[in-house]
Amino acid sequence: MKKKRYLPFGYQMNEGNIIPDILESSAVQSIFENYRNGASLQMLAKQMQQSGLKYRENAVWNKAMIARILDCEKYISEEFPAILPSDLFLQVQRLRKDRAQIYGGSLNPALRGIRDLICCQTCGQKLVRINHRDNVYIIWKCPSCNTETRYLPDIELMSSVLSAINRAIEDPQKVMNFKKNANCLSVQAVRLENEIYRELGNPKSNSKRLLEIIKQCAQEKYKACHANGDSEETECLIAELKKLQPMEHFQTQILRKFICKILITPAGAVTIQLKNGAII
Repeated sequence: MKKKRYLPFGYQMNEGNIIPDILESSAVQSIFENYRNGASLQMLAKQMQQSGLKYRENAVWNKAMIARILDCEKYISEEFPAILPSDLFLQVQRLRKDRAQIYGGSLNPALRGIRDLICCQTCGQKLVRINHRDNVYIIWKCPSCNTETRYLPDIELMSSVLSAINRAIEDPQKVMNFKKNANCLSVQAVRLENEIYRELGNPKSNSKRLLEIIKQCAQEKYKACHANGDSEETECLIAELKKLQPMEHFQTQILRKFICKILITPAGAVTIQLKNGAII
């Protein structure tokens, strides 16, 4: 007989009455205690899969199932027999809220002032921030090339941006002669190159459009090859960087003064493109 999940995990019917299921209710208590002690949803799902208990027939335990258990108020309500101490349940709810603020939820206020600078490393277009599983974790997605980053909490993104700008502050010469590397193309040039490859692979490609894209890409590469690392813009940038001390906290005004783009790869690696084109 298939196991139906019409009751919250931890309960069963007995002669028309809802009663705790001994094994499942014990597992619920363990889930709450382990979460309180620092276990992640993924870790708890793995533990439950290894336990042999079924959330429902033929279903593999996942984070969504664990989240539903952690959010279930029936474990301490009068509607069902209590199988948890209310203080444990409330502690877990506070932890859930705290973790959501750190790893998911609304955009960190410190990032709001530079959100428009966050772009796709692949094509250079602006990224969209996406909350998954009721704000529990965050990814960034490119609406242009459809690539997604790995899970990337705001606090990690902020730390990466801060580390990059501090490297430039500690050694301003990093922004000099950056174009000597032939592989260091502008984001726009990379985007145009990708578009050329897509057009070449398209049997219905418009030859006039393809030629126009090739010309635009060549112009971008020409600009990159002839960029002068000792230009007035670069020298001004270095002079301004030398005035600064490494930052301990986000300072939006300073970041916007030096950064034109924050680039994120699908793997979650973060680099910054400075106003003179240097990528750090």
